[in-house]
Amino acid sequence: MHQRIRQVLFWLFAIVFVTTAPIIVLYTAGYRYNSVSGRLQRTGVIAVSTTPRGASILLNGTPVEQRTPYVIQRLMPGTYTVTLERKNYHSWTQTIAVDSGRTTYINSTMLADAEPELLLEEQFSAAAVSPDGRTVAMFVNNADVMAEIWLYDIASRSERQLAELLMSDVIPTTITWSSAGDSVILANEDGPIAAWYEQDGTALATDALDNASNLLPEYTFIDNGSNVELRTNNEANVLVALLPFGEYTVMYRTDTAAVFHDNRSHAYIFTFATNGVSAIEMPVDLLAWSDENNLFLASDQYEVDMVNPFTGERTLVTRQGTPITDVEWHPSGQVILAATHSEIVAIDRIAYTSRVSTPLAQNVDVSTMWTDQSGKNLYFLGSQGTISGIYQLKLN
Repeated sequence: MHQRIRQVLFWLFAIVFVTTAPIIVLYTAGYRYNSVSGRLQRTGVIAVSTTPRGASILLNGTPVEQRTPYVIQRLMPGTYTVTLERKNYHSWTQTIAVDSGRTTYINSTMLADAEPELLLEEQFSAAAVSPDGRTVAMFVNNADVMAEIWLYDIASRSERQLAELLMSDVIPTTITWSSAGDSVILANEDGPIAAWYEQDGTALATDALDNASNLLPEYTFIDNGSNVELRTNNEANVLVALLPFGEYTVMYRTDTAAVFHDNRSHAYIFTFATNGVSAIEMPVDLLAWSDENNLFLASDQYEVDMVNPFTGERTLVTRQGTPITDVEWHPSGQVILAATHSEIVAIDRIAYTSRVSTPLAQNVDVSTMWTDQSGKNLYFLGSQGTISGIYQLKLN
């Protein structure tokens, strides 16, 4: 009798093991029974991280117990609505596709829900921010008689006069900084007309104006009568590229590439490592560069594209019905900032099913904007309502 019981128990355990072992293995491997399809399917995963950390997660409207960063496991293939929330921050919602046996990564830069703060009320005719983003140079026209150049220090929130001149002596249309960031330049349609060193207000000599404003001094454009030659500006005088006939101006320069355009709004990217020149197949009025992604943002004031300077690949970010006044990268490289005459919006770089667009500020008219290196603050020149000046918008 005892022998028979032992045999029954042995076979019972054997049957249970044979039956359950594959189920345990499949469960461990991430397989689940799909009641809709009626078959076993391997599940997927959503890995969620945010900057800053600690955001609440909602999956199809249902709160997830853990906060970011967190990995949501054992999800049946399909689409899910993921919402990220954090106190005093804009919420983030996106439809995410989950594939069998794969991990979908969400890395969201969450931006603070704040109102712009007026740093300096000023009616300036033109203004420009220094390359390091710390100082604003302003051209102020006083009653059409005297004109003044003022500098505003963002960190100390203080201003000082750099120069003063008679309006009858000069009628500038733009104010810019030198490529080195050490001097302020007044210019009109014919080019630079006056400049001063930022440190002490000393005027630059006339023959130094062109060098101060030249973003690409190691190269030169030469008209040969039928084409424009891009050559090295040294004794070797090496021919780099032949360009269509026209007048060329350097718009932007980074450590790896430069962008220049002709008088017909044709823009070109020049990469230093390869001496390669490629055309951007769109008119370009606005540019921004991301060190994080090695990508340009290019805009014709109605469309914003991401442009890879090494491959020439263009990716549409957004297309607007109203003019875009400025574009900028958030230092994280995950968010694109776009401004118009009425608002500032943040647009995700990565499109899952679509790109999330978040309004950051309303009733603002922005001419120029930039962020600090930490990405904690956005600054802009423009107005909110009827008050013009320099504004700060907290992002983090």
